[in-house]
Amino acid sequence: MGLAIVSVPTLVLPQVLGLIEELIHQKRCRLILVKQGLDLDPQNHRDMTHKILLTIFAMLAELERDFVSDRTKEGLRARREQGIVLGKPKGVVQPSMYDADRERILHLHALGVPLTTIVEVHLKYGKYLSLKNYLAKLQR
Repeated sequence: MGLAIVSVPTLVLPQVLGLIEELIHQKRCRLILVKQGLDLDPQNHRDMTHKILLTIFAMLAELERDFVSDRTKEGLRARREQGIVLGKPKGVVQPSMYDADRERILHLHALGVPLTTIVEVHLKYGKYLSLKNYLAKLQR
């Protein structure tokens, strides 16, 4: 049996409960929530108490996530009202990670080398989709 530390701030209530349910009942794992002082042992039959506590914890986490989102939106709205322009200025072209290998990329692409091969074999960095977008911008 292994030890796993899981941080799931982006999961929503049904996902959290489903994950815990799977760990405890299907995988027969013992789940210890140190901060909350909970020991969820599949051998322990106090399931209802644990289920209620887990639901409350998950709801509180989801509520906190909503509060953070609201505060962020509120802060951005206040900045806009102050006349502060948010985001990258229009027309600003940022350098690409592919710029250093531009000629090589164009040469390989002209030879018909698949983008996946260019990324994985020749460059050894980047992703298929970002390279595809880079080439599309160059061709405009």
